[in-house]
Amino acid sequence: VDKSSVATSYMIPITVVGYDETAKFPEYNSAKAKELVTKAGYPNGVPLTLNYISGIQDEAKTITDILNKSGFKITAKAFPSPKEFVTANSAGNYDLFVGTFSSDLGDGLDIFSGLLGSKTSQFPSYNNPAFDKMLSDASQAFKPEDHVKKVQEINRYVKDNSLWVPITVGSTTIYYHDNYNFSIDAVNALAGSYYWKLGETQTSSKSN
Repeated sequence: VDKSSVATSYMIPITVVGYDETAKFPEYNSAKAKELVTKAGYPNGVPLTLNYISGIQDEAKTITDILNKSGFKITAKAFPSPKEFVTANSAGNYDLFVGTFSSDLGDGLDIFSGLLGSKTSQFPSYNNPAFDKMLSDASQAFKPEDHVKKVQEINRYVKDNSLWVPITVGSTTIYYHDNYNFSIDAVNALAGSYYWKLGETQTSSKSN
């Protein structure tokens, strides 16, 4: 079995620093989920909007169907391009959105900081000083074993508080000529995971 593609409750896959071998996937039970939504005070369902990128994030339909069977009332809102999608989410115009994120550094801390850090994320989704301290403590743990332990703690915290719900784990390899001249519009961004911006902001290229 390819462990890098096994469903899990935790966000960090086996290929990234911070993976936790205790990660398990919960049993799918839409009836139980609907019962919990009703007990939470929403007998008529919870109306939410789910943002996604049309033609890229095809899993949005499956997510919508599953949530609607579980007591929610999801309206899926498609954006024609990643740029419009990110602009809307960065402005806070969402209830839920389908997110795809990878680590340029091969370190789970990179993922959590980019998605949930109140000072490091491009999405205004979470502002918790205690969580920011967890990120800071992990970044300052220089011994590898201490760093991994702290990232695993963050991993469990995110799972236990349902800050993100992992759907699949995959990998994408991108190749480009090493003689491209391009600009990147984010401070300290790397070309790797920021590849779609590379296509949008490339100013010129030259060949040998």
